[in-house]
Amino acid sequence: MPRLVTVDSVGEGHAVATALTEELAAVVMIHVGGDFSAPVPPDQFRSWQVDESEVWAAAMANLDAAPVSLQYNEDENPLVNVEGEGGYTSTHLLRAADLVDRPAPHGILAMVPFHGHLMLWAVEGPELHTCVIAYGPLVRKMWEDAPEGYRLSSRLLWIGEDGIESVGVEPAPPGSKEPGVITGSAAFVEMLSAFRPPDGHRG
Repeated sequence: MPRLVTVDSVGEGHAVATALTEELAAVVMIHVGGDFSAPVPPDQFRSWQVDESEVWAAAMANLDAAPVSLQYNEDENPLVNVEGEGGYTSTHLLRAADLVDRPAPHGILAMVPFHGHLMLWAVEGPELHTCVIAYGPLVRKMWEDAPEGYRLSSRLLWIGEDGIESVGVEPAPPGSKEPGVITGSAAFVEMLSAFRPPDGHRG
């Protein structure tokens, strides 16, 4: 099975590791049962007589076949809470497009603050501004509240055509007249700017 981990936890014992963002990577684990798993070491490949691409393909097939539970809030475009089995909930980030059962013309926002947690939201239009501002501090708080060994990402993730990226959200200081700051790739910032309300818009 693939498993989502922090980049700094990837070591020589992980024979297959794929960087997803500056913070996150996916590694292949041998899933024995329950919550027990172990990294696939390089020597294991030699005994299996297979290459990395075959192991990764098998791991992704196993992830795709793993059962998940989806819970929705009551919004017209709902936030989807994903729950998987055996400590692999967060890893279902790798199949987010299959789990969000509605069009996501501008990508998918995701939150994986700690192991065992995954929330997804299909980006449909201008409400992206509101969601980034609301979810940014939320995912940071969830990350801070999690035990250190369980933490994954304190940032929002945007899943677009070019893969997964981290989105930075720095709220304005209390009482400040300065705006908060949102950072991301050129493509994300351009999309966000296109959705920005006209200057002077009340709301």
